[in-house]
Amino acid sequence: MALTLLDDWGSRCERPWGYEVRVSFLDTETQKVHDEVLNFEKEPDAEMLEARVAAVADHLTARLLVPEVTPVDEKEALRAEVETLKGTVAAVTTEKAVLAAKVATLEAAAKVGK
Repeated sequence: MALTLLDDWGSRCERPWGYEVRVSFLDTETQKVHDEVLNFEKEPDAEMLEARVAAVADHLTARLLVPEVTPVDEKEALRAEVETLKGTVAAVTTEKAVLAAKVATLEAAAKVGK
């Protein structure tokens, strides 16, 4: 995945809280445009703007690389996990019964040996 900066960085707008710069990135694989708003306390110089654009591009790239999980996918994943846990509970319950029987056998043998 590669992001390309589309918009000119000159789109600065003074706001009550400082300066706002709007930038657009193009995802070259999906051809989707991602608009971002960068806020600054004071008017940014070229170095500040370049650093912030790079940071936002990195963050956006990381966010886009994570597969989107829908509620249906999440629900199915949770159901599968519940079934797995049910199997684990059954196995542990069986093991507990086997171990309890061994303990009872050992205790009975210890009583006979006294």
